[in-house]
Amino acid sequence: MNTTKMLPLVAVMTGLLAGCGGSSSGGGGGAPAAPTYTWQFIHLYSDVKTSVGASCSIFSDDQSIDGNVIAAKIADEGFNILYHNADGSVITAETITDIPANGKVVVDSGLIPDGGYVSLEEVVGGLGNRNDVYMFTVQKDLMTDLVLNVRQQANRSNNCYQGEQFNLTLNDNAVVAVAQSSVDTSYYQSSYIDSRVNGHEISANIPVKAPLVGTKSVLVTAFDAFDALASNPQEYKELKHFTFVPANSIYDSSNPPSSLPSVSMEMVDVDGLNIIPNGFSINNTSNVELAYENEVYQWQPVYDSTTTLSYTSSNLSANSWGVKANGTSTNGMWDVNTLNPFSGVDLNLSIPSVGDFTSTAVDSSCNANFCVTSAGFTPNDFDLQRTHVRGVTSLNYDFYQTIFASANTSQGLMESSVVTFQQVPTDRIEIGVAKLDLENANSVAWFMEKNMNLQSIVDIDLANYTDVNGSISLPTPVKNRNIAMLDESVVALENSVN
Repeated sequence: MNTTKMLPLVAVMTGLLAGCGGSSSGGGGGAPAAPTYTWQFIHLYSDVKTSVGASCSIFSDDQSIDGNVIAAKIADEGFNILYHNADGSVITAETITDIPANGKVVVDSGLIPDGGYVSLEEVVGGLGNRNDVYMFTVQKDLMTDLVLNVRQQANRSNNCYQGEQFNLTLNDNAVVAVAQSSVDTSYYQSSYIDSRVNGHEISANIPVKAPLVGTKSVLVTAFDAFDALASNPQEYKELKHFTFVPANSIYDSSNPPSSLPSVSMEMVDVDGLNIIPNGFSINNTSNVELAYENEVYQWQPVYDSTTTLSYTSSNLSANSWGVKANGTSTNGMWDVNTLNPFSGVDLNLSIPSVGDFTSTAVDSSCNANFCVTSAGFTPNDFDLQRTHVRGVTSLNYDFYQTIFASANTSQGLMESSVVTFQQVPTDRIEIGVAKLDLENANSVAWFMEKNMNLQSIVDIDLANYTDVNGSISLPTPVKNRNIAMLDESVVALENSVN
């Protein structure tokens, strides 16, 4: 087991908790008390906005049901908090079953043995052992304050989770116009905040994923090359011009003003920059982003390694730039996510060496009752690991478990307090590993929340590479984290069997 790179995460994930309090380490004389951490439990759900109280949190619009938003209630029953030894066994005397009505549980790190863990154990279903169990586990050295989702509504008081309300109420008729700067321009991309992207081929009535009454600027970038026949999505390249359109220039395409609020465009400082991946190929989920006026915008898409990048600084006061280069490893077919700062020069990107993953399986070769023995990567190349298993109990009910720990090719599974795990050949196993700075709370939070999809949670869609129990942040902390991550270098790889 690789433990040399795991450092205590003393920085709190800023903004994860709304009024939950931070970690504490006691005071007075003598040896300092072991730090404690607050875990706040909530249940995400979808409802019409008018049904959500004014002080209750709204995380986003519901993309599946028009007019609905994703909100949260306090969760205070239907789950337990388990302390585990390093071998995954439950320290029964420390199990917490009585959850306070405010949904907050204080976890005492002094009760966790070295190499041990703490788990959220959600129990869903019938009597006795006839339960589905969903577990979320964190190794001792990664402990921090967290807000955690539980999949079933479990709320005696029916109190909402209080916090900010964020929903944009996007309008399909929201458009902007710019002044054409070149006869060679073939496509205009619009980006509203949080990198919401739209666009089309002419400079008027450019669709924008924004509300009609916007409060933020719209980034428009103009491309000379456009392939409307390309496979999904259509491809546009060679970014030559850009501008930020003021929020008050967004108008209704079904009722346009008599004089369109057209905005002039600027030329980029440099184009034709290369992005060179080593050890992986780039796919069309990649892009370049920038931070402007405390928001994140997409500058340009990146389709593959033949896409050239553009950059400007003399006529744009962006706070930071970053490249998200995603794809597939050359060996072993690992999914690749990389984040890298961008400063207007060619980018050479590399990932650690990885290989065949197919022999990965659940077995009993470690000191735990069951463990995941992984193949295809070297733990010393990485700092953090997500281990996710979808298996069954001894009575063939669901047993899902996600573990965050140091990178390890023999990760012990945590025992449940109510059911027994049954090893079967069809167990689905997902391993995610990351090369990042463990002392950077933003990087760790990004990795821990990478597989939490709010829409999938409220849709009750247990898609592959998604967690149902796990860490969740309110929109402003997520935005601030995304801005900070533009300055960070991170490599995250993921693979699965079954």
